Amino acid sequence: MKKILVIQNKRIGDVLIASVIAQNMKTVFPDSQIDYLVYDFTTGVIENNPNIDNIIAVNEKELKQFKFMRRLIKQVKNNKYDIIFDPYSKLQSRIICYFSGAKMRIGFQKRGKNPWFKFYTHTVPLLEEKNTLVVKLLRIE
Repeated sequence: MKKILVIQNKRIGDVLIASVIAQNMKTVFPDSQIDYLVYDFTTGVIENNPNIDNIIAVNEKELKQFKFMRRLIKQVKNNKYDIIFDPYSKLQSRIICYFSGAKMRIGFQKRGKNPWFKFYTHTVPLLEEKNTLVVKLLRIE
């Protein structure tokens, strides 16, 4: 059984969109345990999702405190996740990924940056240029 963590410490819409990751992972790893680490005020959009096993709710202000981060990193490490997805790649989530002990840590490589410090074992590059297809479609009258 794979243990998977998705870190999405962003707003409600982002958490809702990121819930698709759980559905896709359950398709690939049907017997997996999938946990989500999200801000406490966003839990409502994923709490009844049948593909999400556990929700780790954190307070946004506490996440910026060193003591809290240390405890959270220890909790994540003790859960012994096999895979961690970090779709938003904030500094706090990158640090959690790095110290998690997970064998596979997946996150985005920021546009135009090549960090010397490898937070992730697998990076997904962003598009070089912003996709303007949606903008073009919206301009059609």
